[in-house]
Parts: sequence; C-alpha cells; structure tokens
Amino acid sequence: MELTEEQFAEKLKQAASDGTEAVLPRFESMMDAKLAELAKSQKAEPEGEPAPDPDNKASEHIWVKEVEVLRTDKSYMASAAYDEEGKDGAFGRFLKDVYTAGCAPYTGGGVPERLAKWSAVTKPTMNEGTDEQGGFLVPSDFGPHLAATSLEPEIVQGRGARMFNLRGNRISMPADVDATHIGSFFGGVTVYRPDEAGAKTPSKPTYRQMVLTLHKLIVFVDVTDELIEDAAMSVEADISRKARAAITFTKDDDFVNGTGVGMALGLLSAITPGGPVISVPARPAQPANTIIYENIVDMWARLFSRSQSNSIWMVNQDTFPQLATMNMAVGAGGGPVFIPAGGASAAPYATLMGRPMITTEKCQALGTQGDIILADWSQYAIAQKAGGIKAASSIHLYFNYDKQVFRFVLRYDGQPTWAIDLTPRRGATVSPFVVLATRP
Repeated sequence: MELTEEQFAEKLKQAASDGTEAVLPRFESMMDAKLAELAKSQKAEPEGEPAPDPDNKASEHIWVKEVEVLRTDKSYMASAAYDEEGKDGAFGRFLKDVYTAGCAPYTGGGVPERLAKWSAVTKPTMNEGTDEQGGFLVPSDFGPHLAATSLEPEIVQGRGARMFNLRGNRISMPADVDATHIGSFFGGVTVYRPDEAGAKTPSKPTYRQMVLTLHKLIVFVDVTDELIEDAAMSVEADISRKARAAITFTKDDDFVNGTGVGMALGLLSAITPGGPVISVPARPAQPANTIIYENIVDMWARLFSRSQSNSIWMVNQDTFPQLATMNMAVGAGGGPVFIPAGGASAAPYATLMGRPMITTEKCQALGTQGDIILADWSQYAIAQKAGGIKAASSIHLYFNYDKQVFRFVLRYDGQPTWAIDLTPRRGATVSPFVVLATRP
C-alpha cells in the first residue's frame, strides 16, 4: 500500500494524538510500510550516480530515519529532550515533533528544538573533544619542562642594607643616638663659642645598644618515592627553587611588615610616636583611597636629606591609577605630573622625585598606611646565619611510608638602625623612612 506524503502525515498525526506508549505498534506498522515504500523507490533508480534531486525531496525523509533509530533502541525515548519531569507521554511528545518535522516541507516550518536536541544526544558524531566518543584514542604529548611562575625579586637586601653573617645566634652592637640637632649633636655633643680664656664645658655623645636575635623561617615538604622516581622532571630541584623563593619573599616582606615578635621588625611596625619611621598624614578633606601630588611632596619633605640619594619608592600595584592621574594645581588650572611625554603610548614612569619606584605586593593595599613607602634601606640592619638558607633531606623520617622529606631553614633578623626620628636644627622631624598614612 503506497501512501502519499500528505496521507502518511495525516495518519502519523492521528497516531501521535493520544500521546501514550500504546501507539507504538500502530506507529511501527505505518513505519514499516513507509520504509518499504522508500526502499522500493531506491531500487528503481539506476546504478551509478544518484538521480538529480532539484526539489531536495530526499531531505523530506530524514526524519523517517530518526524514527527508525528510535525503533531499534526504545531507551532513547527517555532521553533528556523528552523525559520531562512530572509528565507522562514522552513518546507521544516525540511523535508530535516527528509529525511537525515531517510536515515541514509543506508548511514551511522547521525541526522542533526538542527533536534536534534528541538527535544530537542519541546520535553524536565521533570526535576527540569528548573522551568517550573518540578522545581516548588520541594520545597526549607531555612537555618535560615545567611552566613555572616566579615570585617578585628581593628588594631590601640588595638596596644597601647593612648585612651581618653570624656564627652564633645574636649580635649586639653600639649605635648612635641622634634625636635632635637643637643645642647638641649625637645625643650630647655641644659646640661652644667661649670668650678668650673662658671656661670650657665638657660634653659627650650618647650611645645605645642594638641587638639582632636570629628567628627561624622553615619550609618542610614530604614527597613519595614514586613521584620522585616517575616524574619527567627533577622534583627535588623544583622543590628547592620554590622553597628558597618562598623563604626569601617572606623575609623581605618581614622587613616591611614584620612585628618584631618572632620575626624582623618591619617599617610599618616601627611607626610609633618619636619612632624611626614617619607617617605623613593625608591632606584635609582628602577622599579615601586616593593619592594626590601633595602627598608625594609631603613625603619627600620629611625624608632625611642625607638619604635622598639612596632612597627608593615602594608602591602597591593598586596605587598606579592614582599616580598616573595625579595633577598639580596651578591657579585655576593645572596639569598631570606623572604622564610621560608620549602620553599613554609611552612606558609609564618608573621614578618619583628622580628616585626609583618599585611596584611590590609587600606594600599595603591602596588607601591603607604603607601603600606607598619612601625608604633608604642603607639605614636598616639585617643579620642572618652564615651560609644563608640551609637545605637538608632525609629518607628515614617516613621510611615506612616510602616518603622523602626536604627541609629548608633560614635564621635571620632585621630592624632600622635609627631608634628615633631626627629633629633638625630648624624644621619638622625627618627620617630615612617615610610612609603615607591611611586616607582619610
């Protein structure tokens, strides 16, 4: 029995109308007849190249192949496309979509979205992007070289800090006391202008004792024997590189932020009334989280004059937008002060007041005291155990677990060589270390 496309579509519509599994026998019977008709028409064509299909009639039967696949595996009917939660009749919904797709050549419609989704899920093309569909067949190459990252370089120790390599655990040394130049110098040295044959008044300098006691920084790593033996790279060398970098970073950070308890005394912990570090206040009514040109000028004005040629700026990276947009007011106008001659097309300046500016995460966040620091690190003392970072390894600690351990130790200390800021003969106090206070 041959059916026209219109007659078959009508019967399919009737079969799909009740939307239950009971339609499956009727539907399969109609499909057998239709597929037999298609097979008969295909045999009638001569061998060789397929007959021309100017009206694209073959595409009208693509949906029939979808149903043929369904008949061979009824589990597809419960696919995500049709098995709607809380609703029965998944197969009925499928038949309705097939009917819609089958009528598309006559109605000008398209393939329903659910049917397209079902087809994609149930008949995927083999590809290497999905492991189960071919990806497992494609071997992966392995690069023996690690895509390594690095920490920022050490700042303080390479900027003229006074270094002491110790054989013992601590070092004591005398240090000058030079708190004021009003009336005397170095804590008591007085200059007189006596009359002829006048009496001379004796004076003397004052000293204090500075003590550096070593504290310990440790990195401890345990690694299985299997990883050491099987890795395509040297695990020991990689651990050593990372441990040394981490210890060096932490030590450098302590010179800025250390509390002095179990660690070095950092600059930000030495900001006390009369202490060695000066905190420059924000300008009146200055908004929070800002840096203005006047802040930079104020900080430079409080730097000890002998330290100007040795000083560096340390800034948190968050400060860059503020620095790059600083303006100097001139009357009712003004202009930018940190923009290079080429504007945004040129490399940003790396100096302030002619001194190097180093961007570092060791400074505090924007708006917080310590987000920008002006420092002469030659006025900072560092002590560490002779030999620097000591490395050791052992197979015995976790021998029964087949593990090796690697230990890296640095013993160190640090503090400013100044105990107090300096009151000059005339003017405000100065110091080799100046920071910008919190805004506001």
